[in-house]
Amino acid sequence: MTRHKHADVIHAWAEGAEIQKFCGDGWYNDSDTPEWFEDCEYRIKPRTVKMEGWVNIGSINPNGRYVGSTIFDSKESALLNKQLTWVATVKIEWEEEE
Repeated sequence: MTRHKHADVIHAWAEGAEIQKFCGDGWYNDSDTPEWFEDCEYRIKPRTVKMEGWVNIGSINPNGRYVGSTIFDSKESALLNKQLTWVATVKIEWEEEE
């Protein structure tokens, strides 16, 4: 007997993991009740981690993006590395998938 294409993800789902499916539409979508179609891909939903840091911003480009800034773990570290008085020290927050 051949092992099911999605066996590992099916087992994870049976144990309570959140599942996402990809059926060629450009991205993974949450799937509370997966159908396990052969022509779709399934994965355990990546865990999202909230991150934060501090940056010294001297300018913003025309697209509104920060220009060449190092992210520091603390405001104190950012302030210690601030080289110009007109530069703003700003807290930023973002999310990353694990």
